[in-house]
Amino acid sequence: MLVICINDKDKPAEIPSSAWVKKDRVYTAINYMYHPIQNCYSLLLEEITPPPPYIGYKSDRFEPVEETPSERWEELLNPVENAV
Repeated sequence: MLVICINDKDKPAEIPSSAWVKKDRVYTAINYMYHPIQNCYSLLLEEITPPPPYIGYKSDRFEPVEETPSERWEELLNPVENAV
């Protein structure tokens, strides 16, 4: 599923810029999960991966690309609870 980054602010200091998302860039989301360390839902992206202990990027940083109907969001990205 394609998503677009809508918020690239507040990058944690321990994540290098080369591993950080860029606003207005389109990414391919390959999984959606709850991350207990960050206490939020995260997206795993095909194009970029943050260093440990992070396993994804906060899902509220992204919106589905308009070509993907919103009702497909949950269908395509089934949450995996408590994945680490």
